Amino acid sequence: QELYALGAAGVLGSFFGAFPPSGSLSRTGLAVQLGVKSQICGICTAATVAAGLIFLAPALEDLPKASLAAIVMVSAEGLMDFQMPKKLWQSAPQSFRSSFRKD
Repeated sequence: QELYALGAAGVLGSFFGAFPPSGSLSRTGLAVQLGVKSQICGICTAATVAAGLIFLAPALEDLPKASLAAIVMVSAEGLMDFQMPKKLWQSAPQSFRSSFRKD
């Protein structure tokens, strides 16, 4: 159901210049892993984000951009699969090389 809703939101939003929906699936995956059973999790998440923006933003204002970039890079590292390119190179070198081409 969620994929249908995201698809519909993307298609209908394209007629009005809206931003495409993107973050919902990752939040849903995290909620499933944590064993969330109700929709109150969304309210708690929104409250946590709001509190973070209100209380932590002034403290992070003087933090250098390089430090923020390092935080983002470390958190995104878990999203990358470094073994897949090696396996692709071993099984299909032509496919590996074509994945880097700009056509």
